[in-house]
Amino acid sequence: MRPWSCPAGANTPTASCPRKPNKLASGKVPLTIIRRPVEGPAKVCDNVTSVSFPAEAGGKFAQEYQYGSKDWREMYGHGRNSVESFNACLKDGGRDC
Repeated sequence: MRPWSCPAGANTPTASCPRKPNKLASGKVPLTIIRRPVEGPAKVCDNVTSVSFPAEAGGKFAQEYQYGSKDWREMYGHGRNSVESFNACLKDGGRDC
């Protein structure tokens, strides 16, 4: 089971939705506006914190490690740094790659 929560809920919303007005939004980060929210009862929309769904729900976009966690950084951090360094090298014609 994986916990999911509404992106317009909680203390750090990443979306703005008429179903969940959130007065805690900082205004520092632009929020994605949900213009046509789900009508009627919706498990994710009506929860207070998060809802657990089976792992295969949304499995197409699932990651093994929680984004930003120590395990995630160990798995993906090095590769990303290598790619970005190589891209910087290609853009700077005066360097040896």
